[in-house]
Order: sequence, then structure tokens, then C-alpha cells
Amino acid sequence: MLGNKKIALILNGEFPKLKKIVTRLVKYDTIITCDGAYAKAINIGIKPHYTIGDFDSIDEKEIISGQTILIDDQSENDMRKAINWIAENKGESIDIYGGGGMRDDHFLANILSLLEHTSNIKKRFYTNYGIFSTQTKKMKYESFKGQQISIFSSDKSIVISATGLLYKIDNLKCEPGYILTLNESIGSAFTVKNSHGVILVYQAFKSL
Repeated sequence: MLGNKKIALILNGEFPKLKKIVTRLVKYDTIITCDGAYAKAINIGIKPHYTIGDFDSIDEKEIISGQTILIDDQSENDMRKAINWIAENKGESIDIYGGGGMRDDHFLANILSLLEHTSNIKKRFYTNYGIFSTQTKKMKYESFKGQQISIFSSDKSIVISATGLLYKIDNLKCEPGYILTLNESIGSAFTVKNSHGVILVYQAFKSL
């Protein structure tokens, strides 16, 4: 069982370019790669504990580090397959890397999956430009003055409030879908509260 272990999930998209992200990867208790991401991880000296997928982008025989888990379900993409497996094994939170770049449709599918996946697992989705965090209850986020912040929801019934942002959000619904984007932090932290369901909070990195 994975429990409260620190879990990194590496997808087969654009691999992180920021050195601080690559350095962080080796500090996880459990590293999981999806399909062809195994080779990318090995190339920078990271040995995955598990590789999950249908192995359409890498031959399963080439994987010599860790355990392979074949999930041949074409109705799910690799990220959802991995999240489902982590949920089944009682994982509590995941940091996801390599989910952007290369194909925009894959990136959008991954972002929508974060909003619509029904598990209670806390998910943070890292790109080369920022972090998307799933939220199911009131959360406080570390920040910095001027950090670009956006909030997304696919459920128009969710009521959202926030403090510590430049533009006021007080019991608003995310309707239309872009209404809570392009905000800005005014200090070292901000707080977001949602009435129910899952929302997505985006924080841009300070520098690239």
C-alpha cells in the first residue's frame, strides 16, 4: 500500500526543464512512470519503482528497473490509468510531471481529468511554467506578491471565495469558465474556499 508516501507520477509528455524540478524528483518515496516516460527518467538517472501503461510507446522487455503494471484499457489515458491504480493502492497525494507539451490535446485531456477524476487523492500537476493543484476543501497556498493565479471549475454549481488576491472573489460561481482566471497574489499566501466538489488552482512560477 502506498498510504502517505510521497509519490511522483511522470508522464510521457514534455519532461521538466527546470533544474529545481528535476532535482526534486529523486526525493520522492515512490516514483511511477507512464509507458515511454520510463526511458526519459532513466536518461537522467531516476529509477522508477513502477511503470504503468499499455506499453505502446516502449517495449515492456526494455524496462529493467522496478515493477511493470500492464493496464490495457483504451478508454483511459495513461495518467488516468496511473491515478486509478494509485487510488486502488491507497495513495493519498500525487505530484505529476511531464503532462504538458508535445501534444496540446493530451495536455487538455490531462487538465480536464484532474477536475473530473472522482478519487479523493490530492493532485499537483507541474509544468515548466507553474503548478495546477486540485482542491476539495478550503486551502491556503504559499505564494509571493505578483504571482499569477487562476481558478478553474467544470461544475458551475460550485461557489468559490478567496482572500489574498488582487481581484475580489466572494461567493462566485465559475461561470463562464474563464471568469476566475488571470488574478494575482498580493502577498506571501492566499486562501481559496469552495462549497463542494473539485476545483483547480493554478500558480505561475516566479521565474523561468
